[in-house]
Amino acid sequence: MTEATTESESRIAGGATGERRAHRRRTVSCLLNFHLGERFGAPVNIGVGKVVDVSMTGVRLETDRDVTEGQLLGLEVALEQRIVHATVRVVHSGRVEPGLFVIGAKFVSIGDRDRATLCVPIGVG
Repeated sequence: MTEATTESESRIAGGATGERRAHRRRTVSCLLNFHLGERFGAPVNIGVGKVVDVSMTGVRLETDRDVTEGQLLGLEVALEQRIVHATVRVVHSGRVEPGLFVIGAKFVSIGDRDRATLCVPIGVG
């Protein structure tokens, strides 16, 4: 598949391989900060990690902290000389080795410009 693959083509191609995702994923490796809530307007329970891949609807993260399914996270992702802000809801979280957790999350809130920065491959658009 090329980068210009449409959503429907992605579903068809995915069906042939068993992939259920409607949107292509972009492999990235960028640092992030996240917070689990706010108190008096300031983030609390801050964690760090990295974004492993991203699609139009969500992200996969690696971190040293476990989080609860359904929990909202505020993300700050450093990418392409910008800080991208988003709120995600945790879909799943699991330990892959001692001290390393992989989190799958869906976007709840993200601006169009931030989504484009995360989801468009570097050097395109």
